[in-house]
Amino acid sequence: MRRCNLKEGDKATSGATVLEGIDSDTPHGVPLAFIGATLHCPACKSLGVLAGVGPRWPDTSMGKELALDGDMCVCKCTPSPRVIASQYDMYEDLESHDLESMGYTPSGIPLLYYHDEQITLRDRRTRRILADVDYRVKDGSSVIASGKTDAKGRTERVKTDNKQNFVIEIFQT
Repeated sequence: MRRCNLKEGDKATSGATVLEGIDSDTPHGVPLAFIGATLHCPACKSLGVLAGVGPRWPDTSMGKELALDGDMCVCKCTPSPRVIASQYDMYEDLESHDLESMGYTPSGIPLLYYHDEQITLRDRRTRRILADVDYRVKDGSSVIASGKTDAKGRTERVKTDNKQNFVIEIFQT
């Protein structure tokens, strides 16, 4: 799957125009668009924000995540319009095994999980975030996820095929 980079001036399916880009990242003289950039949508007469949708590599420029063909203009329109790339020289190639590891089918459609949760662990008394703490998520007797929480106290995403209860074990040193 190939997803081309968006740039300032690209249009959405509603006619919305990307108004911002990364001034220091200008292939062919036009700044690349980024997630969070402002768009003007003439269809709903509002300003929108560029939101990342679908598979992508974690790619940034000047600390901003690069926007790709098919990303969404979040404005007042329903459904949200998709932004279409006007250039084809800069892109991300995603192989089928890459897509699968990201939770997508080989054609870029999200794999269907009924439940996909990320849990923030906090101290029961102080409500302090438990950052860099080892944890284990168990479903009965089997472990379905384990690891170390991130700096914001979040676990990895826990994906299950159906609604279920589970136990979270925390290991503090």
